[in-house]
Amino acid sequence: MTDGRAEDLRLRLKDVVDTSKHGILRDPRRIVSLRSALAFEFNQENQFRFLRTEVLACNEIFGEFEVGDTLVEFIDALGKEHDVQGLDVKITFPKRRFVGRAEVRAPESPLFSTDKLHLRMYRRNDAGELVLHDTPFEFAILGAQYAP
Repeated sequence: MTDGRAEDLRLRLKDVVDTSKHGILRDPRRIVSLRSALAFEFNQENQFRFLRTEVLACNEIFGEFEVGDTLVEFIDALGKEHDVQGLDVKITFPKRRFVGRAEVRAPESPLFSTDKLHLRMYRRNDAGELVLHDTPFEFAILGAQYAP
């Protein structure tokens, strides 16, 4: 790839795929660990709404990065490099209402565990972009009934 940023994104995704495919890599700095996190937006009134589940990858070369965002940015760069017209890839979030605490629904099941539950909070900047932000919050897991 001729664009340096696009090449960086390609290498990040290559490390994720190669780790998944092979497990052990010749260069151990490329080995990626994955974890998931629940992402929330909070507004000026310190109300919260669920955005998405994120897949976070981390290795010694690139540090931590969100896989979905990396993929979208890479597709955009690839499209520009190959002059693909009309390519507009974006991650959109459902317009859920804001509530007084960060909350999600989860099955009432002994198989559901919160041991490795990670949360990430975002706030919109002046340009309307979501940026990670550290804020105190109350979190609740609400039971959900699912038909088998």
